[in-house]
Amino acid sequence: MRYLLLTCLVCELLLATGCASMIHGSMQKIPVQTEPPGATVKADGATLQTPCSVELARKKIPTLLISKDGYRTEKVILTRRYSAWWWGNLPLGLILFSPIGLAVDEVGTGAAFVLEPEQVSVKLEPLKSGETMAQIIATGPHPLPRIAKADLFRPMNSTNRVRICVFRPGIIGSDVMKMLVIDGKKDPIGRTSAKTFLCWERNPGPVNVTTTEGDLRHTVNLQTTGGRTYFLLEKMAFGRASVSLEPVSETQAQELLEKCSPIAPEDYIPVQ
Repeated sequence: MRYLLLTCLVCELLLATGCASMIHGSMQKIPVQTEPPGATVKADGATLQTPCSVELARKKIPTLLISKDGYRTEKVILTRRYSAWWWGNLPLGLILFSPIGLAVDEVGTGAAFVLEPEQVSVKLEPLKSGETMAQIIATGPHPLPRIAKADLFRPMNSTNRVRICVFRPGIIGSDVMKMLVIDGKKDPIGRTSAKTFLCWERNPGPVNVTTTEGDLRHTVNLQTTGGRTYFLLEKMAFGRASVSLEPVSETQAQELLEKCSPIAPEDYIPVQ
C-alpha cells in the first residue's frame, strides 16, 4: 500500500509539471517566407525580415503583420489546436482526479496548444498606381479600444462611418478560448473572451462579420447605413460544438453591456 501511494505521489508530481510543458514547450517557431522576399514581419513584439522564423508564445494566438514598400500589408491570422502532448496528460489527470498538470499546460504556459499554420508563405499584392497603404488604412475598419460604455449609444458625429459592437456575455469558453472577430474577408478586429465586448468603425455598406476559433466559424451579413451603430450577440454552445452571431436591438445591447467589460487593449489586432 505504501508503494502504491508513493507511485501515485510521483505521478502526481509529474503531472503537476505538465507533460506538454516539459516536452512540447510554451513557445513555437513559425517559418515565414514571402514573394518577394525582404518583407518586414511584426509579431508579438518582434520585427524580422523574410525569410525568417518568428518565435511565438502558444497561448497568445498571435497575428503576423507583413509589409513591404510598394505592396499591400498582409495580416496572417494564426489559430491553435490542442497538441498530442496535452491529450497525453488527460487520461492520467482523470485517473488521479487532479487537473493540476492540465491547468499548467493549458492556462499557465500555453503548451497545450499548437499554432497553425506551422509555416507561413505569403505572396504580396502590389499597390495600384497612385494607391498608398495610408489611404487603404484610412478607409478600412478601425478598432475602438478606448471607447467608453456611455458612448456606445450616442449618435455618431459622421454619416460617413458606422460602428459595430460585438458582445460575448456567456461564460462558456472562459478566457482560454478567445473568439476572433473579423470584418469582411481579412480584417481581424480583435479577440473576445467570456463576458467581454469589442467595437470598431468602418465605412457604411454591406459587410460580413465573422466569429471564429479553430474550426468553429459563423458569419452574419449586415447592410449598414452611415451614422448608425449595429450590435451583435456572440454565442458559444456548450462543449464548443458551435458558435454564432446574431443582431440584437439597442435595448438588448444595453442589457448585454451590463454583463460585459471591454476586451483588453492587447486583444485588439493592430491596424498597421
